[in-house]
Amino acid sequence: MADLKEIEAFFFEAMRAGYAAGSETTKIPKMPGFKGIPYNKGKLYLLDCWAVSPVGHKVIGNKSVGQTIIWENRIPVWWMQYSGIYPKEVIVFLRKALLENYSRNIFCGGRGPKIFSEGSLIYINDPDPGGRFDFFSGKEKILVRSEDGSSGLHRYRGGCLEILMP
Repeated sequence: MADLKEIEAFFFEAMRAGYAAGSETTKIPKMPGFKGIPYNKGKLYLLDCWAVSPVGHKVIGNKSVGQTIIWENRIPVWWMQYSGIYPKEVIVFLRKALLENYSRNIFCGGRGPKIFSEGSLIYINDPDPGGRFDFFSGKEKILVRSEDGSSGLHRYRGGCLEILMP
């Protein structure tokens, strides 16, 4: 069985090659409306999948829900769920923020850095205290330096399903 460090290293490898990198998505069989990005290496398999509401609010954006699951030899061993709302206009920036941590193997709730900015956009990740790769939760948001200052929020949580040794 893989240890916790091996699972975490695989997570970063898969996420660097996935959504944050703008990789091509695929439809998820038996999950209408979902799309995702699978990643496989040896005995480990990761699927990052999500759905976005087809009708977004013209000011706030589109609601979304997703999950990332890692299997070892077809047994689920790790998971992350996330949900919230972001307008389409900030998605490229969100991907840059996520890739910032993934490219450096920094785990901060499975999402981006605590603070990341570019132009008028600011990404803020607020993981709950004590969060680790094996058990975590928190929220992230993107702010726009403008009159209302808000542009969306996601909540996330996850951890190990198996008892994995550090």
